[in-house]
Amino acid sequence: MTETAMLDGMSAERQKEIETSIPLQRAGKPVEIAGACLFLASDLSGYVTGATIDVNGGSHIH
Repeated sequence: MTETAMLDGMSAERQKEIETSIPLQRAGKPVEIAGACLFLASDLSGYVTGATIDVNGGSHIH
């Protein structure tokens, strides 16, 4: 769950219910998603191959 228009119309109660199921206990921020994208688009990830980068607050820990 990310703080975007996807939350428009969702009740505060439902949002809180979902957030409590996320290990970090909050919705993600768009800048956090963008940070991962920026890393992958930069030279910093030049030696990264075949990686899965989960930007989900720990929701799908595996």
